Amino acid sequence: MPDLVLKNGFTSFTPLGGDFYFVYVTSDGYVSWYPYMVFESKCDIDVTYYPFDKQTCNIVFKTWSYLRWEVNLTVPAEDKIGFFEFVTNSIWEVTSLDAFDDVTNDETDITFVIHLRRKPYHYIMTLLVPVVFLGVLNPVSFLIPADAGEKMGYSVTIFLTFIVYLTIISSELPANSESNCILSIYLIIKLQVSVIIIFVSSIQLRINHRKRSRKIGKGFIAIVRLERRLRCIKSISDMNAEENDNPKDNVVDMEWTDVSSAIDYFAFLVLIFTDILITVVMYSVIISNYD
Repeated sequence: MPDLVLKNGFTSFTPLGGDFYFVYVTSDGYVSWYPYMVFESKCDIDVTYYPFDKQTCNIVFKTWSYLRWEVNLTVPAEDKIGFFEFVTNSIWEVTSLDAFDDVTNDETDITFVIHLRRKPYHYIMTLLVPVVFLGVLNPVSFLIPADAGEKMGYSVTIFLTFIVYLTIISSELPANSESNCILSIYLIIKLQVSVIIIFVSSIQLRINHRKRSRKIGKGFIAIVRLERRLRCIKSISDMNAEENDNPKDNVVDMEWTDVSSAIDYFAFLVLIFTDILITVVMYSVIISNYD
């Protein structure tokens, strides 16, 4: 029998068939051969849109010792791949199949093409939803008062949680330097945001504990005034300043804790809108590949 082998095998380069196989020979000389063997093949994986990714696997067979005019491999027009013993998988689903013969010089290869699509429901519940919730908790750091004593610890905890999820996703993905997972990029952006939060919180805590005798700069005064206008907050000195048309009077009751509170307010607004924008863009790009 021809030494039909799997060209892109994963383990061993073993020809199909063996001494224990039987052949059927009819009276007119027609020979039927029904070999069976379990093969392990390798595929190129693109993890860009994980866990909404699609993969294409090519399984290539060829006759190693025979030329095309000695053993000619062909693919029937119908029933190119049989699903007689096919068993469904909990992670992947087969979307389409194809097969064709590739003639190169004096040899013929038979290529079976299998298009796969990952079932993402498990990953949505265990990875995507928790990451979205963590992203919402990130800006909450600026809702914690600076005097509470838990602000920095909370920020560092969220930062470490994103590192844990990045490690989990990296362990789920095959080693690949040709494509980057968008979800991993999203988590790295979240890590960068967490670093910015820790940095801003450190500066804010230092400002909050400044001595009252230290003069407040004009930039900080402008930030506090804008924050009070947006929140429709008026102090007694603000109302006196409006009555006397003297804007300098509303600086009297400003303290460094007011500056810290204003930084909390603007940082929370900026981060919550930034988080929503990044999340919508990232997940829209990932899910669009699944259509």
